[in-house]
Amino acid sequence: MLVQTNYPDHPLLQDLVHNGYQHFAKQALVERKQARLPPFSYQALFRAEANYPSYPEKFLRSLAEITLENCQYAGPIPAAMEKKAGKFRYHLILQATSRKSLHLAIAQLLTAIPQNEWLSKVRWSLDIDPIDLNW
Repeated sequence: MLVQTNYPDHPLLQDLVHNGYQHFAKQALVERKQARLPPFSYQALFRAEANYPSYPEKFLRSLAEITLENCQYAGPIPAAMEKKAGKFRYHLILQATSRKSLHLAIAQLLTAIPQNEWLSKVRWSLDIDPIDLNW
């Protein structure tokens, strides 16, 4: 394998080079467990976009105001590329310690969306077990 980088002294790259993939993967899993990230938790990602910057944030914020059992919100936060093709984009991450809790929470949020005052102003989507936050 050939790796090209601008950061050859980065600690993660150095760990991979000097200790091998097995050590690197085990360490990454330990860190993910400590941070309660997947595969030690379950996530869903609500995405919203609109022509005006405040609309997707307000849409997702109104979802995040709904109290859910055994779940936590992160966001809403601007997408990594906040504006793309003239649309403003935001994310809301939902995280739970069990898949059942996540699915119950998603069902509760999906039930609330038709009454959301910002629904007609945004385009939204839901990604269960998102691979990344790009959009």
